Amino acid sequence: MNDAAIYQLNQEHHYVLDQLDNLEGCLFLTGRAGTGKSSLIQLFKKLNNKKVIYLAPTGVAAVQIKGQTIHSFFKFPPGWIRPSDYKPLPKKMIAQIDLIFIDEISMVRAEMLDHIDQLLRLSSGSNKPFGGKAMLWCGDLFQLPPVVNGSFELDYFRNVYESPYFFSANVFKQIQSFELIELSRIYRQSDPYFIKLLEKIRLNELDEDDLEDINERCFNPKDENTFLQIHLCTTNVSANRINMERLQALKDPAKIYKAKITGQVQVNQYPGEEQLILKIGAQVVFTRNDPNKRFVNGSLGVVRNLKENSIEIELESNNKYIEVEPFNWEVIKYNLSSGKNRELIPEVVGHFVQLPLKLAWAITIHKSQGKTFEHVVIEMGTGAFEFGQTYVAFSRCKSLQGIQLKQKLRWQDVRTDERILDFLRLHS
Repeated sequence: MNDAAIYQLNQEHHYVLDQLDNLEGCLFLTGRAGTGKSSLIQLFKKLNNKKVIYLAPTGVAAVQIKGQTIHSFFKFPPGWIRPSDYKPLPKKMIAQIDLIFIDEISMVRAEMLDHIDQLLRLSSGSNKPFGGKAMLWCGDLFQLPPVVNGSFELDYFRNVYESPYFFSANVFKQIQSFELIELSRIYRQSDPYFIKLLEKIRLNELDEDDLEDINERCFNPKDENTFLQIHLCTTNVSANRINMERLQALKDPAKIYKAKITGQVQVNQYPGEEQLILKIGAQVVFTRNDPNKRFVNGSLGVVRNLKENSIEIELESNNKYIEVEPFNWEVIKYNLSSGKNRELIPEVVGHFVQLPLKLAWAITIHKSQGKTFEHVVIEMGTGAFEFGQTYVAFSRCKSLQGIQLKQKLRWQDVRTDERILDFLRLHS
């Protein structure tokens, strides 16, 4: 869903914005891939006059929403968190917060949500869930699961929580006002059959006929394509190998574009390449929307000229040539302003300046989140190893005809966590 589309608000969008105007308690905004969750939040940011804290579980996700990581804002230490690690937020800061927004909530684990709850209670002096602060959560449980590493964490979640997902947090049992809103109108795809097929993949409801239809998209090496394709891979190793092989096959010399990094920017916050290696003829993908509407996050193109501080790209969408210069990503930290009337403000503490591009003969399925492609080659390798991985890969493409499979899809590649389905059934 692009910025233009969101301004054609439908009833769902109006309802969400109305609910956010008077939000008390917790609201979970979800929906299938391509329903415009992120665009709707961006519109909310422009229209609302509330004091909102924008948070995300990872550094890159936080930079993309111009917010702060959960760990950074709440001053949680890295690694395992204990109540003795809590550092209360300043009372003047907590008093000004109207709403806390958490993006990619599907990645936030149950115990983390309980830590957030306990620290907000401690900071506000209120025993209400989240210290009485309104909470807005956004994400798709079928796309990005929480990460559980090692035998200790696996045992912990088996014994202490019903699941690692945020909705298994203890605080959930105490929330009196909770609403789940699932956006249903899809902007990325228009073919009803493909939309229905994606929903079956999402809910693990494929039958043999569906699987046969999908596997007709199997890759034929003899096919010659005149359009750009991007390979979606399950692992970084596979994606990097394809990109390096294709880059090395180009005869022109390489040029390195180094990012300019100033202020407080951590490595895990880098929204782009620290060193971007390009050659004329390289296939690239844009990693940001252009304010001038020439390209969007996910647009593909080919490098046609390398200049000192810019490059010339031929766009896949219209074969036009455009000149692309470095973009500035701001790193945000929430602070109280100085002076008598100390106000809660988002302060820019760092900058990451780089061309908004990545090599794009291949990309991992994980990093394709939020992007839309015309033509993809899906490489499942040894198979899907995460819940929702196959759904994410297929839902990146606008049409079934735009998909080619490197190997046939197997039943075990379509993986859905029944605990998610139970939660959604309970609250729908």
